[in-house]
Amino acid sequence: TAASAVAESCKYQVETLEQELESLSRQKEREVKEWESRAISVREKLKVSKKQTEKVSKRVLDLEDQALRKEEEIEASSKATHKFEQLYKKVDAEVSRLTEEVSRLTEELNFSALPSLESTELKQRVFDLEFELESMREEKEGAGG
Repeated sequence: TAASAVAESCKYQVETLEQELESLSRQKEREVKEWESRAISVREKLKVSKKQTEKVSKRVLDLEDQALRKEEEIEASSKATHKFEQLYKKVDAEVSRLTEEVSRLTEELNFSALPSLESTELKQRVFDLEFELESMREEKEGAGG
């Protein structure tokens, strides 16, 4: 009969629609799983990227700290060099002064008609000054002069 034919046709259409719906549902499940997998992958990459960024940031901070320490070392070295140069100039001036005094006293000793006691004291003073002068020269040379 016509009603049973319509019912059969409707039953067939419902089954077809159910199969299509099931097929679409399975397809959507696959797509959801694929997107979940992609999301997990992206999260993992972000974790790795974050760790790398942290490592790079830490390394940058370490390098900045090293640079600051080097600057401080250079500044300290510069100050020490300046102090050394000042000390060297003082030693050099004292060596020159003592050299002049030794020359003057030697000249006095050579051309003087002092009594023998004063002459001995003068000779001792010249000897002491020459010894002091030699010590200062050695100190100066030892300090890089």
